[in-house]
Amino acid sequence: MPAVSVKQRRFMGMVRAVQKGEMSAPSKEIASAASDMKKTDVKKFASTKEKELPKQDINKPVSEMLGDRLPRTLAIALICHFFATTIGVFIGIYAAKNQNKLGDNVATIFAFLGMTIPRFFLALLIMYWLAIVLNSDNTGSMYSPYYAVQPMSFAKLWNGILHIWPIFVIAIIGGLAYNMRVMRGNLLDVMRMQYIETARAKGLSENQTLYRHAVPNALHPLVMFQGIALPYMLMGELEAAIVLSIPTAGPL
Repeated sequence: MPAVSVKQRRFMGMVRAVQKGEMSAPSKEIASAASDMKKTDVKKFASTKEKELPKQDINKPVSEMLGDRLPRTLAIALICHFFATTIGVFIGIYAAKNQNKLGDNVATIFAFLGMTIPRFFLALLIMYWLAIVLNSDNTGSMYSPYYAVQPMSFAKLWNGILHIWPIFVIAIIGGLAYNMRVMRGNLLDVMRMQYIETARAKGLSENQTLYRHAVPNALHPLVMFQGIALPYMLMGELEAAIVLSIPTAGPL
């Protein structure tokens, strides 16, 4: 039985990556891989039994397809949720501390835009900028053609980040805006309470009063808000993935 050569496996690996959605159909790369195969290799390849070729991802059960993409979907959503919450809390504290000043006004405008601009519209703008303006190849796939058929490594991870960063930006902007507004409103309410005035009267500095007494109490409603923020983050990630054709659970 003819064996499958390295060149044949490279060619089939690229075809499989296209079918899985990990890379867009790279006609030049596939043509290059196919041209590396000699005519005798093509004949051997044609006579090779199906069981010797890389397993294809067609006609797979829905549960298996979701099982392949759900872990990366949840991982992206959790990372976006972490950064949106962390950055949103710090910006909310800064905005409340500088109420009605320039920094507060800028943060308020940013939060308003982040909550009102549709996420699919942001995805379309980023896709237009990458594909038309920059003529970038990092669109519509999870990895570049070379890394799509390589085992996982730091270089492949970094290549994946270069392809999916628009999802992080879109999801984080929306979640950050909500968290910032909630934190700012809670902190302003706490700063007007009687025990804060008592702490100031005892001689505590403004920063001690803010970070030792006000911020911990203002975080309580924000923690409860995370039950709403996480599904919102996941939904935003799915919308962006559908528009950008990133192979998470969204395009399924």
